[in-house]
Amino acid sequence: MASSSMEKGEGLNERVDISNDSAFMFELGAGMDYFFTKNIALTLDGRFLSANIDSEWENEYGNKEELTLLVSNFQGLLGIRFWF
Repeated sequence: MASSSMEKGEGLNERVDISNDSAFMFELGAGMDYFFTKNIALTLDGRFLSANIDSEWENEYGNKEELTLLVSNFQGLLGIRFWF
């Protein structure tokens, strides 16, 4: 579940009201571990995250526009994992 909020940047009029809903987030990941010892491994992981977030923009005159924001992210992760 993705919970998000927006902040107005310099390009937006201060009189614009932006609200958005929580959305389900999809994650797809894969990875592998290379064990140096029984308890220590070098890890390599990849993750793709995606969500569609519905938002509503209202200007100072009461005009409303509904937009769906497609949010996606790819992460490549390298690390050391300790197993107990």
